[in-house]
Amino acid sequence: MPKDRALRLALTLVMALTLASATACQTGSKAPREPGASQLDDGGELGEIERLPGGTAVATDVRTLVSVTCTDDTLFLRTSAELVRASMPCDRMPPQSIIDKFVSQTIAVRYAGGRLTMESVTVGTLEFPAENPKVFEDDATP
Repeated sequence: MPKDRALRLALTLVMALTLASATACQTGSKAPREPGASQLDDGGELGEIERLPGGTAVATDVRTLVSVTCTDDTLFLRTSAELVRASMPCDRMPPQSIIDKFVSQTIAVRYAGGRLTMESVTVGTLEFPAENPKVFEDDATP
């Protein structure tokens, strides 16, 4: 009986250590994870606007832009589906009159080469020089 108990205790410890190491290890992650956030890697997209032959743009998986703000060198791009937060000098923010053209429009967002690009079929594209974008699926308004 003591052998059986020792074996169960050893298995419990092994399982606990395995769980602890699996949750603590984040390979490939350059920045610490935040609860509820996922990293938008280079080449990553949120939504999709396809180009038909001849260049016609068709929105296939989009979200609606709610707002774009910048506070304390942090860009906040809120859509109907998520919040994207990224490091960006606020002095690089486009004029509000340009951003207003995109608000309430369907958009797709992609990140490549240190630029966060917002595209709308009806309005065009707008780029932000941003780094380390994180996506929050739930309401994560600061």
